[in-house]
Amino acid sequence: MVHALHQRRVDGILLATEAHEAGSLSLRHLDELRIPAVLVDRCASARFDQVGTENVESSARVVLHPARLGHRRIGMVAGRDGLMTSIERLKGYRVGLAWAGLPFDPGLITQGGSNAKAAEAGVNALIESPDPPTALFVANNHMTIGVMQALGQRGVRVPEDIALTVFDDFEWASVFRPRLTAIAQPIREIAARSVQMLVERIAAPDRPPRTARLKPRLMHRDSCGCVR
Repeated sequence: MVHALHQRRVDGILLATEAHEAGSLSLRHLDELRIPAVLVDRCASARFDQVGTENVESSARVVLHPARLGHRRIGMVAGRDGLMTSIERLKGYRVGLAWAGLPFDPGLITQGGSNAKAAEAGVNALIESPDPPTALFVANNHMTIGVMQALGQRGVRVPEDIALTVFDDFEWASVFRPRLTAIAQPIREIAARSVQMLVERIAAPDRPPRTARLKPRLMHRDSCGCVR
């Protein structure tokens, strides 16, 4: 697609790359052709302008939250391997456990593949384990749908039986019962900043690359199990 856009003589490209720098043919192609570009959402290479959410600290804080409520076995439904967002949110999960003084247990992590179907299978495996988690952190909104389906089919109540926090707020998160405690990404700001940076890059192609990390908001609702 990058090659096709170059052939169409575009002035610049906004790219949400699937791979980090070492494994990305698209980033290599952009570099070789010197196409003005901004990486959006997945900040994969400091050699390019890039705009995304701050993933590590925000994930750590939403993992620390159930720990402060007394949970000691906090599981994670992780996103697809190789995505920078998946890598950073997994790192944040581990940082949050460290802040809470909890050991990292790889048996509490399941791969959700960044889609509902894989997340449903993954959370079923976690629930069936000998010592299942009492709280879950789900790393994106597509996986949240699969997790909620799996828990509902099993009759596992949120938050009475398992506390739930998720990354990515979405339109119906406050309509779910219980309403979901979620990290809300600043989507409009990311989009606007990305376009602004691309226009500036086209105007000044030799300027040093910049990285903008925008802070998300914690939408504190009911699924975490707080007494409100």
